[in-house]
Amino acid sequence: MSSTMEAISEDDEVEPSVSWFCCLSYSSSGKNTTTKNGGNTARAMPEGHKDNGRPSMDNRRGHSVYVSARDFLGEDELAALKEFEEAVVMANGGDESLYYDALDQDHNNNNQSEEMPYAPAQVADPRPRGSLSMEDPNSLLLKELTKPRVNVALAGYPGNLTPQELNACQQFRAELKKRKRASPEGSIWEEVVRIYNPVETEPYALCRFLRARQFNVDKVMDMIADTFDIWREARKHDYFPDPNEALGAPVNVLLSQLPTLYAGCAKNGAPVAYAKARDLSIEGIECVTELSRIEKYAWFAILHKFKAQVARAQQMNPNVVRCEAIQVVDLKGLNASALNKRTLECLQNLINVNKCFPEVLNSMVILNAPRFFTFAWRVIKTMLDPRTASKVVMFSSEKEGIEWMMERIDKSELLSDYGGTGDSFEDVMNKQNVGSAAKRQVVKLFSITQRTNNASMAFSLTTEETATFTVYTRSAVGAGFELWKGGQKVADASVDGSKLRGSEGTPVPIQGILFTDVQGPGEFSIKSKGKSGQTDHFVVAGEVF
Repeated sequence: MSSTMEAISEDDEVEPSVSWFCCLSYSSSGKNTTTKNGGNTARAMPEGHKDNGRPSMDNRRGHSVYVSARDFLGEDELAALKEFEEAVVMANGGDESLYYDALDQDHNNNNQSEEMPYAPAQVADPRPRGSLSMEDPNSLLLKELTKPRVNVALAGYPGNLTPQELNACQQFRAELKKRKRASPEGSIWEEVVRIYNPVETEPYALCRFLRARQFNVDKVMDMIADTFDIWREARKHDYFPDPNEALGAPVNVLLSQLPTLYAGCAKNGAPVAYAKARDLSIEGIECVTELSRIEKYAWFAILHKFKAQVARAQQMNPNVVRCEAIQVVDLKGLNASALNKRTLECLQNLINVNKCFPEVLNSMVILNAPRFFTFAWRVIKTMLDPRTASKVVMFSSEKEGIEWMMERIDKSELLSDYGGTGDSFEDVMNKQNVGSAAKRQVVKLFSITQRTNNASMAFSLTTEETATFTVYTRSAVGAGFELWKGGQKVADASVDGSKLRGSEGTPVPIQGILFTDVQGPGEFSIKSKGKSGQTDHFVVAGEVF
């Protein structure tokens, strides 16, 4: 059996396949998906009926991913998958038609690139909107679209446009100018498209949006209109340039529970982003911030942080002209319990922002897929645009996934975790996850259950080091903590969350100092003991100075 992931239809034998919710970009949320998996394209599922009576999951044989998985997954994995699938259906307004994948769309074209699949427009838009003549030899835009300084030699990019696509660029630009003059808020339309300026020039920005809708100007304008309210609200906050303010908590603590980072650039100049599932924890994220704030953080990450990464890539290579990233997603250690309603809420908050930034995902490789994600992928891809899904390449084998990366990323730019000579994932995380003055960070998620009413973390300090520890939690009743040095208890602290509930009685994330001025040298530990007798979670983060 090949270790390359196979997409599955109802008649297929089940093979491992995966995806992950931290995709960098969705052209827009949609029901029709095409998935490229190791060079194979999934077959279309048959057309089905939409049952407004919403029969039970078990009665929707042939419709439900959960039902098709029952002969292949264990009890706990099935329970997690069923909860996740039902949550997606409910989020879709009870519409079960999301499981019918229109996979027979034509995404095959001789001009396609594996990293940027694209079928060029074949006919011109019959309804000209603009007044700028693309036949004008003095048109600067025309020159930049037909003879750019850097030609990436891919269909749908400047320098490789058909006459129909050039016409669409003219129409799109003119329509943006028209909207800008039409109302006080009209400038948002052009701002949306030019948001990555100056790292992305206008010709590349126009083409990026147009590729998302096959150079159909009407559909592109509709795509922007669908996200206009999101843009308008984020604009009031300058698109959340401060991640700490966006989260209401330190971003370095969040990233300890949502391990993502940028490291190096691919051979095509695209920044490379990494995500590891092993240390991802929805429970930990909820301790640090409200899931609704993830949308605000996404603005910082996708706009400000990504823009800075492209600018850095351009400093290294002036020929980098595209605002695109390659995403590496490592699912080693992912547990089925990570699939739940809260995961879906986090995913939806990310999608709300991601769909504002079409075509910034160059390609995605997914490694080390657990078997249950074969079925989870079939649920997740219902929320992806077909072009986004077509950029995802999946491997059950880490070895084959690394071979895919080696073809696209030089060893000097690749993390050492995957055979490169660059830093390790942990080293890069430690560098980016320190506070403004701290030299390093130590973090532990304490999960206290009825069966395990205590937890602990160990750490070391050198002679010149001191540390301060802060706790983050949504616990309604709190917990007690003890600081130990060697075999001796040196301090006590407690968190009483019951006094810090939301206005509607719902626990909200809180934070408080546990221990300050913890002096080295020595071997230390922090121990906790729950108060409630029920499951509670606490993130304890220490900044070492």
